[in-house]
Amino acid sequence: AEPNQSEGRQAEKYEEDQLGVIVLGSPASVGVITGRARVVRVAEDVTRVQRGEVAVVAASAPRLAQLLSVAGALVCEAGGPLSNLATAAREARIPTVVGASRATWAVEDGDSLTVDGGTGMVLVHERNHQRPYVDNRPHAAEFATAS
Repeated sequence: AEPNQSEGRQAEKYEEDQLGVIVLGSPASVGVITGRARVVRVAEDVTRVQRGEVAVVAASAPRLAQLLSVAGALVCEAGGPLSNLATAAREARIPTVVGASRATWAVEDGDSLTVDGGTGMVLVHERNHQRPYVDNRPHAAEFATAS
């Protein structure tokens, strides 16, 4: 399946194709990079991002500015091309995709990602199966103790 490349699209889901999981968002800062994912769900996770990793964040916040000095690329579930994070990423010349709905759900720490900041596409082409899968959707806690 080929992703819809129409201008102004909103990524409401991710899809799986023969290459892997594709997360669609809006282009925010051009460039293509492949690297390991680091999912940032809470403020303390920012310090876990290592140089060159792809930081996958839920929302744009001023404290995320420190990622610009270490991350190889940024993927943000919220925001648009004119958000503060997108503007700062362009100034720092870091490939960035924003509005990538459910990215923190579709991507796990250690996954190998290719981020294309010019098209808004994020491809998960290798899963890190060394780490347990954590379902971070809002309803996940309800079912964690149901077994």
